[in-house]
Amino acid sequence: MSDAPAADGHLDALLDGPLNAQIDALASAQISSVQLTEGYLQRIAARNPDLGAFWAVDGEGARVAAQASDSRRQDNQAVHPLDGIPFAVKDNIDAAGLPTTAGMATRRGRLPESDATCVARLRRTGAVLLGKL
Repeated sequence: MSDAPAADGHLDALLDGPLNAQIDALASAQISSVQLTEGYLQRIAARNPDLGAFWAVDGEGARVAAQASDSRRQDNQAVHPLDGIPFAVKDNIDAAGLPTTAGMATRRGRLPESDATCVARLRRTGAVLLGKL
């Protein structure tokens, strides 16, 4: 599968649509995890300055995870239906290497070394962490 962007209309429909549509599109190789991830990262870059929804974005880590997912899928080794699906977590949930402030200025420098259980479980499925909300 190519890393070229999916047709804009198809990608937009997937990004706006239900999770099961993304799962089906990945499973049937209609789209790659890299394409989904880039689509979300582009939306975050375009909209977050006005919305302020994301506190931290890990574009580099997300791209690496998406590429790894696509490699697994090419080898028919996807570990879970969520393998390659981008996700984000609330700022009060630890994700290794991303700040966890829980909205408190006194915690701004806190960088956890390990993931919270829910993040670790999602990562084990191959899901792609975009950042913190």
